[in-house]
Amino acid sequence: MNGDLPIMYQLGFTDPHETEGKMNAAFRRNGLMSFDIKPDQDDHIAGSFQSYLRDQGRLSDFVEDYRKRFAEWKYYHAWPSPLPAEHFHDSYIGRKSCEFLEQVSGEAPWHLFVSFVGPHDPWDAPASYVDAFPDQTFPPSIEDDHANKPEWIKKKAKKHTAGMTESELHQVKRHYGAAIKLIDDWVGNILDTLEQKGLSDQTVIIFCADHGEMMGDHGLFQKSTMYEGALRIPLIIADPRATKVETSSALAELMDLHPTILDFAGVEYKKSSLDGVSLVPLLKGEAVQHKPFQFSELTNTRMIFDGRYKLIQNHNDIDELYDLQEDPHELMNIIRENAALSQQLLKQMANVRK
Repeated sequence: MNGDLPIMYQLGFTDPHETEGKMNAAFRRNGLMSFDIKPDQDDHIAGSFQSYLRDQGRLSDFVEDYRKRFAEWKYYHAWPSPLPAEHFHDSYIGRKSCEFLEQVSGEAPWHLFVSFVGPHDPWDAPASYVDAFPDQTFPPSIEDDHANKPEWIKKKAKKHTAGMTESELHQVKRHYGAAIKLIDDWVGNILDTLEQKGLSDQTVIIFCADHGEMMGDHGLFQKSTMYEGALRIPLIIADPRATKVETSSALAELMDLHPTILDFAGVEYKKSSLDGVSLVPLLKGEAVQHKPFQFSELTNTRMIFDGRYKLIQNHNDIDELYDLQEDPHELMNIIRENAALSQQLLKQMANVRK
């Protein structure tokens, strides 16, 4: 309840502060979503953020709002949280992160992992942040007639966006932008705290996301697809010892952060035992190529990307091949006319796990 879950100690964290996560923030009991909250009883509190809201006298309003959102669930429903920005979930996480940094010493190594829960549905950014985007023009979502797309994608799109209006999509984008702006502000507060502590010149900072958001592209929301909106994420690595700023198009994967962090920390490891490849040689200019391809998989689909061509293998459905150089929006499935290339990529993908 206070964020010190035993599993976090087993994972090596000495000072954990775990929260419930965005989708579970209202309440989750025995693996199922429930809204039978009794704010005055500890056994009805799912985690540290709920405990905080209870102490602030705001838990009931928050739970009631989530009850309404899930009772009338649409992927594109969006309205502001009843919580002011200072009590929003990501503000709570950012504040706790700054509190940790205020207590650390520069005399011994330390590591801080900050996991913001947004931007993520349900779309409920604080009103003060949403209002910052009243007339903002956002990039249009990728329209798709789903020709030569697998059936599971067609069904998913119908479930996600059937009946959605342009106005409703615009409102979701306002909330998405607002949620990002709030996180940006807290990242700034974290960097300011490092500066004030005199730790900026000896701290490596890695900023990334765990997945993207389709945001209406191809008629889809959320993740769990192999299209660019779900796969492409920001990855920024700031090393105070670096002498220049560069942008790389290397085929990096999140699993590469494991050996990258070990290298930064000076920890020895057996390279052949890890699927990831350290990015440090690339960052130092010691490597020309990082990886020949990117790979990703879910329960029913997997993909391989070689820097130009992306092959998506859909189990029990049609496969897809896209030339992202000529078709960056992934609208033209060219797998039928490129059998040899498809077989070559399939063979490379089959060897990934060997």
